[in-house]
Amino acid sequence: MLTRVSAHYQAGQDSYRLAWFERDRMITGYDRAVDPKSLARVRVDVAEHLPGAQVLVSRQAAPSHGVMPTRYDGLHELTPPSTLTEYVNTDDGIRWYATMVEYGADDQINTLSSAPVRLRPGSVSTELWNRGLFGPSLPAEDQPREVASRTGDTIAVDLPMFGDGRGSIGDSWPATEHVSLYRDGQLVGESDWLMESFTVPAGGGTYRLVADAERGESAVLSTRSSATWTFRSESTSSPTRLPLSVVRFTPDLDARNSAPAGRRFMVPFTVQRLAGSAAGPAREVVVEVSYDDGATWSRAKTAGSKVVLDHPGRSGFVSLRARSTDVNGNTVEQSVIRAYRITAP
Repeated sequence: MLTRVSAHYQAGQDSYRLAWFERDRMITGYDRAVDPKSLARVRVDVAEHLPGAQVLVSRQAAPSHGVMPTRYDGLHELTPPSTLTEYVNTDDGIRWYATMVEYGADDQINTLSSAPVRLRPGSVSTELWNRGLFGPSLPAEDQPREVASRTGDTIAVDLPMFGDGRGSIGDSWPATEHVSLYRDGQLVGESDWLMESFTVPAGGGTYRLVADAERGESAVLSTRSSATWTFRSESTSSPTRLPLSVVRFTPDLDARNSAPAGRRFMVPFTVQRLAGSAAGPAREVVVEVSYDDGATWSRAKTAGSKVVLDHPGRSGFVSLRARSTDVNGNTVEQSVIRAYRITAP
């Protein structure tokens, strides 16, 4: 049994969140003196995406170990671009995670959820929210979302196709979605939802999982996000995560998700493996770029873990496509149309 005591207070753009957990007992009264020096300060910097949208930000506490609870309280409404400063306690290895909901005038809703982190007393940090590149994403080990797994002869998926540039997982509604699963080149099943279960033949096989999501009309960035994974899978006696990876891009965008046109621009990237799966380290990553919404593509230069781009001198959008193969032969090919905006002076 786990009992939680929490308190929340907001004054202007400052927010205070306190929480404590007690194991194996009910609390009938609680008195705690908080030393301001023991708090961590987090500056929440929210960028603009949907025209005229509002953003709700919430931060929740999780115990020092285990899967984080799903609880949402103390919502703060912001008009992006905007900032909020949050103060949280750091007792007993407590961890904090955050959720952001962006909602536009035409009912377009985008959500982002971060992994729980442990903060140090007196620490000062900044979190960049609602910044691209929004694309295929995978949860951290202790985020309560099973993205792709097999139990017996059932493969279940729940694919977050619009995670942000800081590592959060993300979803978007409404969106035109489609997912299909192939085994040894033969279609096993398909669905117009990114959350689906498929009954597959017993035994092993080579699988191809294809996911595509196109946002509603009001979406400005990452209007379409797609990914195709290939991997081997065998029958299992217990839930086994599938060996998926994604390429996460973290461009240095301004508060309106824009980068300068007419100059060289470096886009850092990492290959994220599904935690708890047999996905291996990346053996190869190839990145392509398009400046005409994916009509034509050209191979981009890479320098270490950065993509080297030469933005054209006109305003417009950058689309990115990536292919990665891990040391075990698992592959991913993904693309994001209108990944970020470029603006001429």
